[in-house]
Amino acid sequence: MLALLLVALGAHAQEPALPPAPPLAIVGATVVPMDRAGSLADQTVLVADGRITALGPSDKVSVPAGATVIDGHGRWIMPGLVDMHVHSWFESELTLDLANGVTTIRNMFGSPLQVQWRDEIAAGTRLGPSIVTAGPIVDGSPPVWPGSLVVLTAEDARNAVQAHVDGHYDFVKVYDRLTPEAYDAVLAAAKAAGPFMLSVWRQSAARPPEMAEAARAGLPVREALLRALHVAGAPLLLGTDCGNAWVVAGFAVHEELANLVACGLTPAEALRAATRTPAECLRATGEFGAVAPGLRADLLLLAADPLLDVANAQKRVGLVVRGRWLPESELQARLAAVATETVAAPAAKPAGEPAGEAAEAEPAAGPR
Repeated sequence: MLALLLVALGAHAQEPALPPAPPLAIVGATVVPMDRAGSLADQTVLVADGRITALGPSDKVSVPAGATVIDGHGRWIMPGLVDMHVHSWFESELTLDLANGVTTIRNMFGSPLQVQWRDEIAAGTRLGPSIVTAGPIVDGSPPVWPGSLVVLTAEDARNAVQAHVDGHYDFVKVYDRLTPEAYDAVLAAAKAAGPFMLSVWRQSAARPPEMAEAARAGLPVREALLRALHVAGAPLLLGTDCGNAWVVAGFAVHEELANLVACGLTPAEALRAATRTPAECLRATGEFGAVAPGLRADLLLLAADPLLDVANAQKRVGLVVRGRWLPESELQARLAAVATETVAAPAAKPAGEPAGEAAEAEPAAGPR
């Protein structure tokens, strides 16, 4: 566990320029599409230029000449996993995500660093999960976290949203100390500015021992609330709040999947909270979250059926990220390299990280 925590905090060297990914064919697998119930037996999935180009019965889909062929017989294909609440400040966390099958993340307190990573990953010059990122948190006065944008008036709201437009962020994250009037002003400014989305998201975080005990005591209440929301049909999203102490990027996603099942979700429902529903939330069902032609080729190839047990989502044969095939041996080698680098060079706080956010706990409240 200590090694994993060090990995989560470590920095990782810049990737060399990535060569183009060749066309890919996964042949004979059972597909768990996630945009419909159940699974599809003996399917072939074709991938080219980072997209799924074909999906169908293996006896009806022809493998193009020159494609890399992956044997899918006795294996399962599902969409890559999504973590909808992260605080990623270290390049090593991108590797941890991929090594756990996480191919999309939503970053909840952003800076130009995450915008750069997002654009490099989209351009194919950096290997990592696709990133959707907020800008600085928008809060009232005094803000909970240093580095937040303070909004008290409608003019403040317009300025805060314009800062997000100028910074090329994807959405606006509002926080606890906004007044109702200021919140409404931010909402109006975001709607006027374009396709921005708002996000008020509360999760537990690293805290002093006595607060950790109080959090544990409240766990049955939170579990009951989750069960009630699920029974009522509320859409659920998986988000780990990684970046906080003891929450390890990528690995925590599988812990959360198990937690959802323990609270009464079926494996299919838990997996949907980490695949299709995030795409729906982000209005990106034409981009990711399912195995279907035209979508981004973010895929997990597994040795066991994840619909029987969510733990099977960890039984990777390999990963396809934006059309690039990474066998499990390569994922583990990348993970080992990060661990080696971390031990050799202890982590320093990365440039651009807001003081107190994500990596440090606040006595009264953890970051969310």
